[in-house]
Amino acid sequence: MFLALLAAAVAGVREPRAVSAQEGGFDAIMKEYSKENQDLMAKYRAEKDPQAQAKIRQEILGLSPKYATRFLEFARANPKDPQAATALGRVLSAARGGPQFDEAIELLVANHIESPEIATVCQILANNRDPKAEAALVTISEKSTNPAVKGQALMSIAGRLNDAAGREGSIEMAQKAIAMLERVVNEFADVAGARGKLGDLAKADLENVKKFGVGQTAPEIEGEDIDGVAFKLSDYRGKVVMLDFWGHW
Repeated sequence: MFLALLAAAVAGVREPRAVSAQEGGFDAIMKEYSKENQDLMAKYRAEKDPQAQAKIRQEILGLSPKYATRFLEFARANPKDPQAATALGRVLSAARGGPQFDEAIELLVANHIESPEIATVCQILANNRDPKAEAALVTISEKSTNPAVKGQALMSIAGRLNDAAGREGSIEMAQKAIAMLERVVNEFADVAGARGKLGDLAKADLENVKKFGVGQTAPEIEGEDIDGVAFKLSDYRGKVVMLDFWGHW
């Protein structure tokens, strides 16, 4: 499991330097990363000593920020290259905040707002709590004319709103998330996304928010208390109830 996660989680390159199209650009960086990643993964599998494995694991995890530097340099030097949007997505996956993250956001919005690749980037930004990630999603949803990009930006904003509603207990945020998802259903139902049609994905999220979101009535729960007496959650309607879910494995 660890190996699979590591293989999917990293992206990157070496010491800061200019990246030109003559050097192969994005494809060359990806090839270099893949080779280094594969070599480290093979080394990890062959190593039997736990301490040595731990050291290799840190090297693998360190590939992400190391290669993010090169991806950012490529995007900066090649603002019109379609692959620059993908490169910036790699940066945003690696840098959850800070100067690299900020510059990647700026380049993305300035140069690639119509790129189809931005749809994937919107999914990355959905899981980042940095306020600049939210601002970027709003800008993309307002300015992009690409239906797949615009629809995914709205889906990502809705996800952020629903997560924030859960953290803060905000009914207002939950209602905004519902409104955003309903807009996706009404305006982008047939648009293809990475995991299916956006309308189908939005409907599933809507059902979840309306059933289990902040401000909704909790689903009925029936069972027995520690004394064997039957009870229902609705018996306590109007009272503050703490549910403790636990088990033995």
